[in-house]
Amino acid sequence: MNVFAGIGVGQRILAVTAAAGLTAAVIAFFPSPLRVLDLFDTPPAPEIKAPPPLVMAPMPALATFDAIAERPLFNADRKPDPLPPPPEPPKPAIVLGDLTQYRLLGITGDRQTQRALVQKAGGSLLTLKPGDVFEGWTVDSIGASGVAISGGARKEILAIPKAQNRAQSP
Repeated sequence: MNVFAGIGVGQRILAVTAAAGLTAAVIAFFPSPLRVLDLFDTPPAPEIKAPPPLVMAPMPALATFDAIAERPLFNADRKPDPLPPPPEPPKPAIVLGDLTQYRLLGITGDRQTQRALVQKAGGSLLTLKPGDVFEGWTVDSIGASGVAISGGARKEILAIPKAQNRAQSP
């Protein structure tokens, strides 16, 4: 009995080509029984080669880069960057006088003519008005509660000391 009896010539060619392809795939993907004997051989040791010695190219002279510095590659107009502004000179430290040496004796005047009488421990008397500066301290304002002064980041108030009654009660 002929398998190809009921089909045409084109279909026969197609069937033979398909059978040949299937046979080639089976041969290619299934291992040979003779390859089983190779499993018992020891694999060859890999050969490890030392890397070649590292040789660096000589560095060109620094003067060869002057043209790049004069016309920077990453500036749109290829002009050098402007110089940064010079640093600000350090501000002198504010030295403030010792306020414990001063004592507020009194306040006089109205809002326009405010004055404060301050005595230093050595006996010298100062007459201060708003805006005056003494020993690094600036008089900010003068009011009923005392003299508001500031120096640097500090703010203080010189007040009239309260009297203490040291008399014995009867």
